[in-house]
Amino acid sequence: EATSLVHGDTTRPIHIWPVAYRLDDRQVVENSLGLHCQKLTVEYVSINGLGIASDNLQAGLERCGIEVQDFVAAPYASALAVLQTDEMQIGVMALEMGAQTTSFSIFDHGSIVYTGAIPLGSMHITKDLAAAFGIGLDEAERLKTLYGTTYCNPGDEARLIEYTSTLQQIGSKQITVSSLADII
Repeated sequence: EATSLVHGDTTRPIHIWPVAYRLDDRQVVENSLGLHCQKLTVEYVSINGLGIASDNLQAGLERCGIEVQDFVAAPYASALAVLQTDEMQIGVMALEMGAQTTSFSIFDHGSIVYTGAIPLGSMHITKDLAAAFGIGLDEAERLKTLYGTTYCNPGDEARLIEYTSTLQQIGSKQITVSSLADII
């Protein structure tokens, strides 16, 4: 009942984590187990999803004979797959870039404190490369996949990459790794 009051009827919590506890409006502790107080307040992080989307996904999976035990939010699952415990303890942000969106999770003191997503993904980089070099999306994707970087090493301003400019009917052209990195 409390979750519907906080989140409305359209979203449903996927995860709820306690972050800190306040005892009698004063002391903040990470674990209140065994402590005595008159009033206990919990600060928590909640990751929510659309209720109808998870209902439809579950129904579809069950029609295929797959029993759904629970859902895990993608930014959280990605972070757990790549982060070490000590990284989450000292504070870290995990980014996952998809084709259309980039999701992120922020951890501090071993707990997730924020998640989100922005509508910017790797396809946007591919389109930027295509526009900058006058090439098709397939060639831009090839350049990004094979040579793409955001960090240049000494000498990359002279290291040449050959590509085909099919849109401008020019044929074979060359760019430097550093000019590719500038766009990425």
